[in-house]
Amino acid sequence: MASDAAQAYARACVAQGEAEVERLRAEVRASAERVTQLSAQLRAASRAIHAARTRLGALEALLATEQARFEQEFEQLATFPKVRGVEMDGALIRVLTDTIYLDHLGRRYRIGEFALELDLDRGIRTINLSNTGQKSGWDHPHVQAGLPCLGNLRDGFEKLLGEYQVVPLVSMLIQFLETFNPDTAYGPIDLWEKVAT
Repeated sequence: MASDAAQAYARACVAQGEAEVERLRAEVRASAERVTQLSAQLRAASRAIHAARTRLGALEALLATEQARFEQEFEQLATFPKVRGVEMDGALIRVLTDTIYLDHLGRRYRIGEFALELDLDRGIRTINLSNTGQKSGWDHPHVQAGLPCLGNLRDGFEKLLGEYQVVPLVSMLIQFLETFNPDTAYGPIDLWEKVAT
């Protein structure tokens, strides 16, 4: 029969071993749970890849047919009334206008030539390149620092830009620049050069 000291020693060693067994069991359970999680993530990633490939194929097919339409629209834009040029710089379409005039109460005002900057990432700016106004920060009675005050029409303008409907957007912007509303203008129309009608 073992002495009390030998038994105490054996119990201490077995206790250490049992603690290691429990630690390893917990590690196995955690690893098994991690494998289950990774499997679920792998399935989700596989579904995402499949969906992305489907969208990619559809977009590639669309772009193949849209290329000709975009080229045709560019030609239409380049010959559009009151447009004297079109420039491209990455995602920025810069449409240069002829001189913009405003007619108000029987008088005609020369506002200036504009660069309509249609940035597919950042939005719309209308910059007066030959401003005849008395305040340099006012590009137009309804435009300050290149930012047009489009009011409740802004969403429609931005939607056209987002859908690459550049020709109707340019048409609407030119109409906007040829319009004066004294109730919403930043200042009076008399701040711009008056010309003979």
